[in-house]
Amino acid sequence: MPGAHPERAGGGRRRARPTADGGGPHGRRPLLPAWAWAVLLVLAVAAHLVVLYLPGEGLPAQGFEIPFLDKLIHVAVFAAPTLAAVVLGRSAWWSVPFLVHAPVSEWAQATFVRQRSGDLWDIVSDVVGVVLAVAVGRRLQRGLVAGREREYASRVPLAR
Repeated sequence: MPGAHPERAGGGRRRARPTADGGGPHGRRPLLPAWAWAVLLVLAVAAHLVVLYLPGEGLPAQGFEIPFLDKLIHVAVFAAPTLAAVVLGRSAWWSVPFLVHAPVSEWAQATFVRQRSGDLWDIVSDVVGVVLAVAVGRRLQRGLVAGREREYASRVPLAR
């Protein structure tokens, strides 16, 4: 039909069209493919469990004299698997298991792991890691390049 938009199909709905660079409908490629996020999730959960449940005698004493290093490790150990889970699952709800695991892991360390103790500030650090990961994950879901609306506006002809 003359004057019709080529990207519109039945029902007047706009179809997403891939771009020349192979990106998605907004011209951006995902940061990583889904299989890579899945591999990262598995590796991050494995590291998460090892770091949290390694017996105290297995921990190196050297390097922990740096102030707050332990708390930064807790942030990272909870942020990494949470980020991978949130991006892979495309929902912030995937952070809930890690939020639940924060106090459980501290209780388990204090109760079952030799030469380890639970710490309230470790729980706070764990939750900070989860919250940061959700914020970054949601940002990645929206697209790394800000201005999706700006890109859309550049494709839509101005009204005359």
